[in-house]
Formats: sequence, C-alpha cells, structure tokens
Amino acid sequence: MDSLLSAFKQGGGSVLDTVANQAKSAVNRTITTKTGEVINKATAKATQPKKPAAQATPQPAPAASASGDYMLKERGREIGPYTKEQIDIMIKAGRLNADSPVKKASMDYWGTLYELDEFTGQFD
Repeated sequence: MDSLLSAFKQGGGSVLDTVANQAKSAVNRTITTKTGEVINKATAKATQPKKPAAQATPQPAPAASASGDYMLKERGREIGPYTKEQIDIMIKAGRLNADSPVKKASMDYWGTLYELDEFTGQFD
C-alpha cells in the first residue's frame, strides 16, 4: 500500500505498473499456496495404507442326497453322494471342472467328470 501511495504521489504510469506488479505477486502467492495444498492432499492420500480387497465368500457344497449316484473327492476327502443334478449345478458354478475326481456307484475306480458320458458334453 505504501508503494502505491508513493507511486501515486510521483505521478505518471508508475502507479499502474505498481498495481499490476502487486496484483501479479498476489496471484503468484495464491497459486503457490493452492498448488501446495493440492500436492499435500495427494501425498497424504497416496501414503495412506490400502484397504484389502473384499474376498469372495466360499459357497457351501449343495446338500448331499441319499439317493445320489456320485461321490466326489475334495482336498483328498470323499464327499457325497450327489445326484447328477447337483453335479451339474456345481459344474455350472465353476466349483467342479473336467478333471474333478468322481466315482459313480457302478464304478470300482475313481475317474474324472470328463470320463463320464453324462458330463462330457459340459466341457467341450
């Protein structure tokens, strides 16, 4: 303000030059301050610990039916018996695949779902 008064007293174009320079300085200070605030916020956000992604909840196996013809192996354990319809649901849900171990009631050995004609078509 003092420099403005002094320039005014001297007269001429120096008043306008002084006002322009002071306005320019004020704008530069504001830009510097705002830029610093934005950088501080961005830095604070970037350094916050990330929240772990939500994990899918495992789906339970469909209820075993006493009238099922199929046994499955899951993590080394025999589970079942299951009906063909229950096996179809588990295949569609992605829980079972072509290599999933299965034993049909009429079989003396463990095979894979792909080996059984009733399921082969679901994996082609």
